[in-house]
Amino acid sequence: MEKKLPWITVLLVGSVWGFFEATLGGLLHFSPTPIAGRVMAPIAFAILYLGMKNDLKARHIFCASLIAAAFKGLDPFLFHMPFLSNGILNPVLHNRVIYPVFAIVTQGLGFAVVSSPLRKVSQSFSKTALWAIPVYPLSLLAFCLISIFVFHRQPKALSEGMLGLVSYTALRTGLTIVMISLARMWVQRAWYLDFSLLSLPVRLGATAGFAVLATVAKVVLV
Repeated sequence: MEKKLPWITVLLVGSVWGFFEATLGGLLHFSPTPIAGRVMAPIAFAILYLGMKNDLKARHIFCASLIAAAFKGLDPFLFHMPFLSNGILNPVLHNRVIYPVFAIVTQGLGFAVVSSPLRKVSQSFSKTALWAIPVYPLSLLAFCLISIFVFHRQPKALSEGMLGLVSYTALRTGLTIVMISLARMWVQRAWYLDFSLLSLPVRLGATAGFAVLATVAKVVLV
């Protein structure tokens, strides 16, 4: 078996995540109801679970989120978005780029926090589901703190009162548990999800392929 190379896996996981954000996430933004966030976050956590099962530690998982966020950071350059409007930060840029970038990064942060105990209990279905519960609330907490104290804006999750916040969090937490549980089942049955069994050229080629496809998808779906 070839020696595992964590930073190659970081690049691959980040590129796969960026690909899904650009393709499925881009398509979901055409939905008449705002469902992209509730769908894409659980998918991201499932991708990070696969990365965790390929020996990515907490710091690697967080770096993978930075790579995925970098795809979103390309939007101002791909679509010629002005950074300033009337001397202030372009609000379109804020809503379409900056907020989504921080959402992706905080998702990586939330998963990274629980990755160590989640790895230890991954052989148990019930314990995996249990440790998947705090993943989304942690990422939401980090996002809300950044929104309030850095950007001085109230996040949507806090705009509908306590009942709205509870239902908002419960739905996404439930979807997160489902996706992480499915990822656990998949990784136990699919040999090709053990990236160490893939040669280095294959992993690098897959990383480059997902990166190119993600960039093309962003341009096509704009």
